[in-house]
Amino acid sequence: MRPLLVFVFVFFHALNAQDVFVLCEGNFQTPNASVWRFNPANPDNPAQRWNWYYNASEPNGGNPLGDTGQHLSLFDDEMFVVCNNSHNIEYVKFINDEPVHVESIILSGSSPRQVMMHEDILYVASWGVSGILVLDKETFGIIDTISLPAVPEDMVLDGYTLYVSMIQDLAWNKYDGVAKIDLISREMVHEYKVVRGANKMVLADSLLYVTGTWFDESWNALTGTSVINVSTGDVSTREYGMTPNFSENILAADQGIFRLFRKDIYPVEQDGSLGSEPILTDIAGSLETVYSISWIDGRWYAGITDDYMAPDYVRIFENNIQIAEFTVGPLPRNFVSYNPIYASTQDYENIYLKKEFNIIAGPNPFNSRTKIHCYLPETGGIISGFISNIQGKIIHTFTETEISQGNAEFYWEATRESSGLYIASFIFRSDRQTYYQNSKLILLK
Repeated sequence: MRPLLVFVFVFFHALNAQDVFVLCEGNFQTPNASVWRFNPANPDNPAQRWNWYYNASEPNGGNPLGDTGQHLSLFDDEMFVVCNNSHNIEYVKFINDEPVHVESIILSGSSPRQVMMHEDILYVASWGVSGILVLDKETFGIIDTISLPAVPEDMVLDGYTLYVSMIQDLAWNKYDGVAKIDLISREMVHEYKVVRGANKMVLADSLLYVTGTWFDESWNALTGTSVINVSTGDVSTREYGMTPNFSENILAADQGIFRLFRKDIYPVEQDGSLGSEPILTDIAGSLETVYSISWIDGRWYAGITDDYMAPDYVRIFENNIQIAEFTVGPLPRNFVSYNPIYASTQDYENIYLKKEFNIIAGPNPFNSRTKIHCYLPETGGIISGFISNIQGKIIHTFTETEISQGNAEFYWEATRESSGLYIASFIFRSDRQTYYQNSKLILLK
């Protein structure tokens, strides 16, 4: 038996080539939501407002994005822009590394909040139906509705489970629930009781963190954080008392889980309590409000506003030092980073000539599920592969597949595995020779 040559191939795409997109919410009942594009490695180049067409005689240059930009989602090379108050979702495809507007998805009266994609099905959190709209991604037609006891806000996907925060009931009272939805049956199978006004969520190491804000009888703002152990079902909640200074943002970074308080970023402990010391301070400086924060590729991104009107700003921090500032539209809300390795098949073939056997996983790092793209050096042959942990134990085997032409794709569901480093190993056998290739995978939960 021929000995297996094992070597590690790690694809590093230069950070300089990755563009970042920010959705600016705009002002309520005004169609001035906007998406801006910039490159953090080129701070001297101004952020550009993205128009899929331009006509100087039309309002906003003929870019009718919508009223109240709610959420920006990116799944490999497909981007969805959700506008809540105009009830539309804009579908964008990256072709040759450029965003191309494909279609406007009109969901009249739905008040969409967020989009999640799983196996070519779209799940849309909708205030209008107090539930989740299920759309076929090929036609964008509604094929099902998942009813909820209160209106949905945020969604987190974990394998075939969708967690949905429910922010208020149908009478507009703050609600205190997170729905657990089974995507196979498309039913809510459990409801966790959490902090009131359940809003933003993040999942890490089987712990689902949930933020919430509510008001007392005198309209004083109160806030807190709940932590759900999705393995045991246990819930712990910490209320921080009366304060108007908390953002709903909660996110996972390399150092842990964090929330924004005033102009500082504080760690969140596993019981929901706040750490005693911030890890980044005075983000906004002399400006009034930090509207949002994101963590992308080792950098903090902060959306900053002074008066909730344009112009507003994005500031970028690396190693606690501000490295760039960009001027953008009103109320920069959330950020995504586009990496060209997630382009469509034809684009991959333009970039990677079929002279070598390459495998690239995306997303990577990932939470629970990733797709492995195999770029074959020649047509015709048999491909097989497996996943191993860092101890060398094989934990998953892919079905051996005969390929007559083109490339190959495999999905790995890692819902039962813990966070850490894994190795994807593939073998491609053609009539001429045998090729081996490995790639590192980083699982973050």
